[in-house]
Amino acid sequence: MANSHAKLMYPGLTGFYENMLPIAETLVRIIIGVMFVMHVSGKLTAGPAAVAANVLTKNGLEPAILWAYVIIFLELVGGICLIAGLFTRFFAAALAVEMLIALLVVHLPRGYSAGGGGYEYVLLIGAACFFIAIRGGGPYSVDRMIGKELRYRRRGSGDALPPPRSLPKQAMLVKHAEPRTERPTELHLI
Repeated sequence: MANSHAKLMYPGLTGFYENMLPIAETLVRIIIGVMFVMHVSGKLTAGPAAVAANVLTKNGLEPAILWAYVIIFLELVGGICLIAGLFTRFFAAALAVEMLIALLVVHLPRGYSAGGGGYEYVLLIGAACFFIAIRGGGPYSVDRMIGKELRYRRRGSGDALPPPRSLPKQAMLVKHAEPRTERPTELHLI
């Protein structure tokens, strides 16, 4: 397997990149959360009945009023939780699924351009939510402060897998690691 890290043109910036990564991830998480809160404000102003009638029913999502409440709740509470970094993995994954459904059902038939109602915007937001769901809230999150987040556990072990940044630097330099034979199968809130 090829080395997953590209050689830097300016190796002196290695420390800067390593130190800025958690800040950049946090900034992306907060911006995505703010975008959801701002986006849902229009739905709150119009009301769930208008959202159901004007968007969901027209696109064949039934029962439209139920889905309107689910979407409004998810975007409002999920956006706030992304900003704070609380239940980050759960809400980011749920919002990524919502964006996938919106892409397939509403925006895909309209083409790529967001200006024409296409899937450009929801694709980007969905990919960012997927990234956040995989990485978690990061060091600057409520999840980290309370010490709880969704992570996989090894089968038969009470120990959670360590987050990638907690590995020693020597472990990160290994070029060819032995393939893992066991797969995490249980999802627990720890």
